[in-house]
Amino acid sequence: MELYQAKQINDHTYIIGEDYGTRANTTMALIIGEERAALIDTGAGIADLSKFVKRFTELPVVVLTTHLHADHAGGNPFFEEIYVSEEDVFLMPESMGMDFRMNYIRQCLGEDNPRKAEIERTVNRILSFPYHPLSDGDQIDLGGVSLKTVALPGHTPGSMMFFDETTHTLFSGDAVNTTPWLFLPYSAPLCVYLKNLKRLRPLFAETEHIYCGHDMNDIGTDVPEALMLACEDVLNGERGRPVRTFAGEAYQYRRGKIRLFFRPDNLVSGGRS
Repeated sequence: MELYQAKQINDHTYIIGEDYGTRANTTMALIIGEERAALIDTGAGIADLSKFVKRFTELPVVVLTTHLHADHAGGNPFFEEIYVSEEDVFLMPESMGMDFRMNYIRQCLGEDNPRKAEIERTVNRILSFPYHPLSDGDQIDLGGVSLKTVALPGHTPGSMMFFDETTHTLFSGDAVNTTPWLFLPYSAPLCVYLKNLKRLRPLFAETEHIYCGHDMNDIGTDVPEALMLACEDVLNGERGRPVRTFAGEAYQYRRGKIRLFFRPDNLVSGGRS
């Protein structure tokens, strides 16, 4: 049973998705240079992703982690060279733990999914991995293709994005998407996230494509500005409605294509607004 799918988006890049047979999707990006390849995120580790990657390249693969959550770093132990922001390393025990990852995977599978038995057999069971530190502004030269590391704290303290300077494509993980989760215990205050988005306006102006960590398709270059407007609405008094997610309770505010998840007590630095 095939547990991964792939879609080529340009001559050196593939978007890879974990295939749960449902609408749920965790996605990664494989960028292939002349000397080595970069794999941005590894999903929840439902199977040995390194074997699937070998279908597209035999070059050495370096893993670039957007943030250390179960659905983005769960497959990291299948690879040898891994980069992670040290700001997120405190999340490793929980995110790599079997209980947390399997809870996420079961949420994606839903009830009576024929893939369940196969995933329980093939899922990564290694609970940690060695890593190299990843910093804002790092340049990753793949040979003919260069990626720039861009820090965008908010969802997690160490959230990173990667900008392909040859195609002006931004791989944003969960830092920029249409459903940002900013309600987690360690998420930045909403005003800080907004400030970080505004700081990156020059980069967004250069960007021609954005691929996040939960969509096989380009989410659109209008998303960063739409996120800023949604954040400003909430900071100006909009509260949305309370919702429950598998990761806990939050408030959800809708504006156009954006569904912003936040905590009312984490809007400004220092607590409740």
